[in-house]
Amino acid sequence: MEWIKQMSLKKALFTLTFTNLLIAAVLSILVFWACIKFSTTIAPQGVTLNVSLDSIERAEFSKPSADAARIGDICSLLQIALPVLFFVIALVATASMFYRWKLKEPLAILTDGANRIMDNDLDFVIEAKTGDELGLLCSAFETMRQSLLKNHLELWGQTEPLIENLSRIENYTSRIERYVETMSNVQRLEQVQLKKAPVDPVVLAKELENALSFAESDSGKRLSFCSACSIGEISDIMLDKNVLFEITENLVSNALRFAKQSVVVSLSIQPETLIFEVTDDGNGFPDKLLKSGIQPFQKCGEEAAHFGMGLYICELLCQKHGGTLKMENLPTGAKATAVLRLYTKNAF
Repeated sequence: MEWIKQMSLKKALFTLTFTNLLIAAVLSILVFWACIKFSTTIAPQGVTLNVSLDSIERAEFSKPSADAARIGDICSLLQIALPVLFFVIALVATASMFYRWKLKEPLAILTDGANRIMDNDLDFVIEAKTGDELGLLCSAFETMRQSLLKNHLELWGQTEPLIENLSRIENYTSRIERYVETMSNVQRLEQVQLKKAPVDPVVLAKELENALSFAESDSGKRLSFCSACSIGEISDIMLDKNVLFEITENLVSNALRFAKQSVVVSLSIQPETLIFEVTDDGNGFPDKLLKSGIQPFQKCGEEAAHFGMGLYICELLCQKHGGTLKMENLPTGAKATAVLRLYTKNAF
């Protein structure tokens, strides 16, 4: 019955119903005729007329025996009961065949697929056995399973780098919190007190490099970092590292935002100063910003809306640390230079 399985549900139901009812009707006619034939043979009733050219003779059948009459009654009952039974069987057979040939297998496939998906088991295939509505539903389930499997694989693919960045995210979060706090209280930056602490130049350079690699992965642009230390005989350098990291974050994020492809960062530590330079290959700082200097909430064109507060905070923090912030345009981009004064333990 493959031809039935390939029909639509509506067409298959109509075909099975019509076929089974037709068979029931044919059987009913045959039974009805057979019962009449058998009844008239066993227990004939009524009269017969023999017509000839000269006369018409009337003859009555003899009264049937009790057994013959009983058989005649049974035949009369069967004439009604059997056709009704045939039509009932036809309807039951139609429902049974429709379920077995059209519903049973697709429903089992869909139920099994739904249960496996709920159990997060996506390593299977939902096969469409037929081309009817349930077959199309099986195909839709298979498409959904493939989409879920793809999303799961992409999610697992992102897990490994996410784990690698967790430690850096933890350190980065503390700096972001302090940065947000500074932004919300920028009017009180003049009262901020430096929290100087001993700093190892080598460790400081490594921490900055790690933080910059995190920013690079978010930007999709190339960022290179180099450092040079020339501290002479000074072994204990006092520095507010949080101030340095906030300045670094602002300058590098601005450079990555406006760079075309790459940003170059350099760190130089000398006996009394720390120089942090950020160079990008973008279009450079707006002329208005270079001429008038850095102002809070300054907007210099649509792209420059991000310069104002970030650079303003950087300049204030550089000044608080006894240094300066210088901005300039190069033939191939922009350059920002932050200079911080370094201290020694003997200076406190």
